[in-house]
Amino acid sequence: MVFDLIIKNGNVLDGTGTKAFSGDIAIKGGQIAKVADCIEEETPTIIDATGKTVCPGFIDPHAHNDGYIFLDPSNIYKLAQGVTTEISGNCGEGLAPVTATHYDEIFEYYRPYYPTEALCTYTSEKNYFSDVKKLPLGNNIGFLCAHGTLRMAVMGFAARKPSDEEMNRMKTLLAECMEAGALGMSSGLVYSPGCFADTEELAELCKVVKEYGGIYTTHIRSEGYQLAESIKEAIEISRRTGIRTVISHMKALGRNYWGMTEETTRLVEEARTQGLAVYCDQYPYTTSCTVLHWVIPIEYTEGGFTQMCKKLSDPTQRQAIKDMYQNKHGQWDNLMENITPAGIHILKADKTPDAVGKTLLEYAQSIGNDPYDVLFDIIVENKADAIAAYDCMSEEDICRIMKKDYCMVGSDGIAVKPEEKTHPRLTGTFPRVLEKYVRKEKVIPLELAIKKMTSLPAKVMGLKKKGTLQEGFDADICIFDPDTIREKGTLMNFNAKPEGIEYVLVGGKIACKNGIYTNAASGNMILRK
Repeated sequence: MVFDLIIKNGNVLDGTGTKAFSGDIAIKGGQIAKVADCIEEETPTIIDATGKTVCPGFIDPHAHNDGYIFLDPSNIYKLAQGVTTEISGNCGEGLAPVTATHYDEIFEYYRPYYPTEALCTYTSEKNYFSDVKKLPLGNNIGFLCAHGTLRMAVMGFAARKPSDEEMNRMKTLLAECMEAGALGMSSGLVYSPGCFADTEELAELCKVVKEYGGIYTTHIRSEGYQLAESIKEAIEISRRTGIRTVISHMKALGRNYWGMTEETTRLVEEARTQGLAVYCDQYPYTTSCTVLHWVIPIEYTEGGFTQMCKKLSDPTQRQAIKDMYQNKHGQWDNLMENITPAGIHILKADKTPDAVGKTLLEYAQSIGNDPYDVLFDIIVENKADAIAAYDCMSEEDICRIMKKDYCMVGSDGIAVKPEEKTHPRLTGTFPRVLEKYVRKEKVIPLELAIKKMTSLPAKVMGLKKKGTLQEGFDADICIFDPDTIREKGTLMNFNAKPEGIEYVLVGGKIACKNGIYTNAASGNMILRK
């Protein structure tokens, strides 16, 4: 047999968690055709992987690339760090389904996340998937149906239980998403309108997803004050429905809650011993990233962000929020207390550009104003289109979660244009784990880290023929130097490409070499089967 390509002399980690072995891998027709100690057959292309690790391409189960995929279908930020497959539509956020009745509300909700060019009226997931499939994809991409979008399409920003008619409409739209090939449903219960859904609503929708063999991922209701209760809610939904459940970016958020991961990991492990399929994903940073208005008490988001900005412009309402912030024992996720203005880094605020690159405290001091009022002003002047990074997690919690065998590596990367700023997890999550937590700090061994990036997410997300180097599987492969791989991005320069990743193959073709895209366009749209 003449193979398309052979990788020679690599230290092969097959993704299962077993030790590396020295060997060759042959590729034919986009699949792994042979794995052996030595392959001598003919091939037009040989990659010499002497001294390098050869493993399955990394699978990112937690991506936010629903809109920018249309601007850069190569997805070079992920390819350059070894990611050959990603799952988008997480945290209850996605571009479909949309209804004309609530389109304006959906548009204003997603302005901070997606380019306006992509904010089309995708009335169904089928229409959206059809457009994605036309793209020259650099890597593989699959999607979850977003509960937040689903709810907005039917109910807008209404802070109440759905009527029977509304519930049935959501179920119908969700079933259409699953029929179109969505891998499951995601929720974002810390954001509106997802926060207005109760456990019963989520469980009823998860029953629909379960009928199709799909998965449920959830940005839980609270990652601080009500962290344990929120973990219990996710577990309860899994218990009621039997659905495979992923707790998104598992953490303890805010210094008052550091250490609570000891309890929350125990809760997950108890659920798993009871036969529930509960997992989590995690990004390896102590800094998070999301919209700036995340720190506003959730009740102020009812009715949408135009209404929120009107409230934030009212001096009486401002004072009421300040009073909430200054109540050090308030019964809510008081992020301004637990993170503080010194830990809030402004990354995007086009209408107040002088704030970008500074912490909220630094910017407030530079203009001689109160940090609380500066926060409100930035949100109002940018019409809620502002993004920030937050210093909010501890290394101890990160390491405790990372060691768990049910924890996947996931970037939670928010894709942006190259000239914008975003969290470096978009470009450096996977190299950072391999550099910091494997090579330098030895928190987990290399073979376990690779499993968390490959076969585990393939299993959890239901991806067939991915995540393992074995004959008959897709030839999605990463070749890197374990001694030099490192992240280079920072909050102020997220798009510095990592080092040490030499080749990334997608569908058997070299898609990226030393961080440079080859224009292979060999990625595929992944649909639930």
